[in-house]
Amino acid sequence: MELIDILDGDGNATGKIVSRGQPLEKDEYRLGAHIYIVNSSGNLLLQKRAETKTTYPGIWDLHMGHAVSGETTKECAIREVFEEINIKLCEDELEFIQRFKWESYKLFIDIWLVRKDICISSVVLPKGEVIELKYISKNELLRMLEDTSCKRTWRPNEYIEIIDRIL
Repeated sequence: MELIDILDGDGNATGKIVSRGQPLEKDEYRLGAHIYIVNSSGNLLLQKRAETKTTYPGIWDLHMGHAVSGETTKECAIREVFEEINIKLCEDELEFIQRFKWESYKLFIDIWLVRKDICISSVVLPKGEVIELKYISKNELLRMLEDTSCKRTWRPNEYIEIIDRIL
């Protein structure tokens, strides 16, 4: 069972720790990290979630996760990328972009950028996490974000602003 720290509406730690998945009270938020891995051609690495995942199975997505209790989002980003796609990142490879509040998910998200060429054909994907990797261009990503036929509403408007800045 994973434990997570609870933040207040301003993103400050409250000292409260709960089990992941436990419903949050009014003005309680979780903390997460999203990791944008961009190669030297300016393309973004996406992962296709395993069909067996309980949330968003079979969906193309960014690399992300929730920070466990006592963990920074930088540590979370490194852990999640390793868990999801078996790539070990070093702290100095991550550049902090920004934090924003995703109200509908009761979540504060720290965005981390990694500029790294990863040969996806040589990646051994962990079983049960991810089934495929691909690089996509900024334009392809923007089309995906605007596609209302996707199984999932992708991201709030802040993502488009971030994409415009970093890709």
